[in-house]
Amino acid sequence: MAALAAVSSVEAAALSSLSKPVQLPAKAPLPSPSPFTPPAAAGSGTRSDRICAVCDQPIVRGGAGLRGKFYHTEHFVCSDPTCKRALRGQVTFEKNDQLFCEKCYHNNFSPKCAYCREPIKDNIIEALGLTFHRAHFFCSQCGRTFGPDDMFREFEGKAYCEDDYAALFADRCAACHQPMLDNSVSALDRQWHSTCFVCADPACNTMLTAEGFYEYQGRPYCELHYYHQTDNICDVCKKPIIGRCVVALDRKFHPRHFTCSFCQTELDGSAGQGYKERSGKPYCGNCYIKLFC
Repeated sequence: MAALAAVSSVEAAALSSLSKPVQLPAKAPLPSPSPFTPPAAAGSGTRSDRICAVCDQPIVRGGAGLRGKFYHTEHFVCSDPTCKRALRGQVTFEKNDQLFCEKCYHNNFSPKCAYCREPIKDNIIEALGLTFHRAHFFCSQCGRTFGPDDMFREFEGKAYCEDDYAALFADRCAACHQPMLDNSVSALDRQWHSTCFVCADPACNTMLTAEGFYEYQGRPYCELHYYHQTDNICDVCKKPIIGRCVVALDRKFHPRHFTCSFCQTELDGSAGQGYKERSGKPYCGNCYIKLFC
């Protein structure tokens, strides 16, 4: 059997090493610095006490303002050295006192989807030790995307829906031959559903446990029907004979149950009293003489 993984959103991440199905969490947005769109201009003038947040020099004319900070026009650009695009009128993110355009922010700081390698902007899924777009976390066999109410199972680092996991990897029950996902019993070198591990006598079907059954010819039995199979049942009480057994009249008896059919004296006692048979019934010598002689 394979080990099972868990899945979580960015708000609730927890991977599991047990073979348990896991439900996807409800959708949740990916936390990030709030984007904002700066105004077209921060005003103009010939003299100002505004200080540029980048170079710490006064802004004499033009420039841009954002959340209480001011910038020279040439400094109000994306901080990514490969970009440097002007941010006036653009959606802007701030990270560690630096400004970024939307594309560069996500490329630099958002987690990447393990399937498409693109940044994940919202509704992140964390599973199998990786991150995914919600639309890119799907069954490795049938390709069905896992919805909010779906369960999945993990095998060798891949996610599978329960149907495909059962068809591909689950053990088969020795009784019903259906896949086993939970609550199995290991016995007689085979695997069984716990509800299928029952006494093999068709008239019984008593549920058994891995520690409490008797084996006969490779099949599990309860105590009573095990001794039925081995023909070791007392003819009087119909219960198993464990230990010493009296064999007489082509039948088997507990020693205490092999008694005279008239006086009920034990016929296998310490006195070593024998018996006489009449019409298939045992009698002590005295009762036999009184009744039949």
